[in-house]
Amino acid sequence: MEEKNYSRAYAPDRSREWFLTISAKHIKSKETLIERLESKNYDSFMVVREVSDAEYEHYHALVQHRNPVRFTALQNLLKKKAHIEPVRNLAKSIKYLKKDDEEPYMHGEFIIKHPGQRTDLKIMHQQIVQGKKTVDELLDDPDYAQTALQYRRGLREVETLRYKKEARQVYLDREVFYIYGAAGGGKSTLARALAAGYDIDKFKFSKKDIHRYDHETMWLVDDYKHPYDGINPTYKTIVYDEFAGQRPITEMNRVMDIYPIISLTSRYQNVVLAHDRRIIIVSNFPISKIYQDEEEELRTAFKRRITHFVHVTKKHRIKVRKRKP
Repeated sequence: MEEKNYSRAYAPDRSREWFLTISAKHIKSKETLIERLESKNYDSFMVVREVSDAEYEHYHALVQHRNPVRFTALQNLLKKKAHIEPVRNLAKSIKYLKKDDEEPYMHGEFIIKHPGQRTDLKIMHQQIVQGKKTVDELLDDPDYAQTALQYRRGLREVETLRYKKEARQVYLDREVFYIYGAAGGGKSTLARALAAGYDIDKFKFSKKDIHRYDHETMWLVDDYKHPYDGINPTYKTIVYDEFAGQRPITEMNRVMDIYPIISLTSRYQNVVLAHDRRIIIVSNFPISKIYQDEEEELRTAFKRRITHFVHVTKKHRIKVRKRKP
């Protein structure tokens, strides 16, 4: 009579946690089993050698991975010689493997989900607090996208609190660029290059470098009715394109100030900026033509916050005038 394959009959197609048992007759050593599991880059696993009272030598392995692992993948990895079943209680399985005197081989760290605990949410919270990932990166991660989308508002608040703690210092060296000149001179291209970290004193227009100019931490304002919808503290540089004084001068003075934390109004919820080094304003007009109807005191404060006045000509020539300290 053919021996019944318990694993094949009762195991699901895939699971994030598996318990394996394999006879020493079917695998060379404990190290061999470890090497095979390591080859699959599983997040966490544990391997232990065990000899029963009947002197039956075998190995146990406990596997945990963020993505579901197929039953057949493990079956093929161990050449269909192992008993494989899903883990029903991770904490008990770990305790079982640690019962003998021999210390089990540990790879990674097991995440034990307690009743009512949202493990994915806890992981995402830790990654944001520790600065390992932004909310946008989590939304783009297929492992966490669904949970991140569901809790994105709360995760944004966690992210904002982290940036608030990081940005309490005053940025006395903040750079504010006012780039102006005729249309077609390359002002927007220069703005993107500066946002990507290029030095204004060394910059030269080059078509071959254009693909390097767009930077993921740049927030581009080109809709002046709702300029801050979607912005968050991960954007370190703000570029105001085609600027002609569309936003209130008091708001602009706050944005350009040396204090990195400010709150701004958005359609969906108030947003917090924690930008650090550069504010870039791109305009077709010289600064004397901007905010002409505002009080002189406010206009003076606006000009005083600008550190670099950059004139760009149609021939891509750049003339920089820096504010005196």
